[in-house]
Amino acid sequence: MSYMLFPKIIEYQPYSICNANCTYCPVGHLNREQKQKGHRMNKDVFYNLLEQFKGKEVTRISPHLNCEPLLSADLEEQFEAWKKDHPKAEIAMSTNAVFLTNERFLSLSNAGLDVLELHFMGINKEYHEKAMKTNYDKVLKNIENVLEFKNKE
Repeated sequence: MSYMLFPKIIEYQPYSICNANCTYCPVGHLNREQKQKGHRMNKDVFYNLLEQFKGKEVTRISPHLNCEPLLSADLEEQFEAWKKDHPKAEIAMSTNAVFLTNERFLSLSNAGLDVLELHFMGINKEYHEKAMKTNYDKVLKNIENVLEFKNKE
């Protein structure tokens, strides 16, 4: 008897590139040396992906494969679509927090975000800015604001 195993964990790129230029990441290399411009995932491609997983058991959905997901304006729509088809699946997202605001955090949470992972090289300002090429003070403030907001809510 032969059967095909189907993945229970989905990782996909809702946006084609990242705003950071991390020295340790191949996407950062595209930003730094090739000056690539990014694009959000085409809705037809997204809904095709969603369709492929209908009726399948999905345990985790991670919209951050080699990109900064917060660059995608329709991320909330995607989360709602995933949760509609897979209400028990965990939606876990990773971000460098440059675009993380209280409002965006709340809208993502309301759309179905379960886990938020933050990439922050917070050893010190110099190390962070050298490694990630993002503004340490801005990222730290965004993280602190969202943590304070979450604790109040």
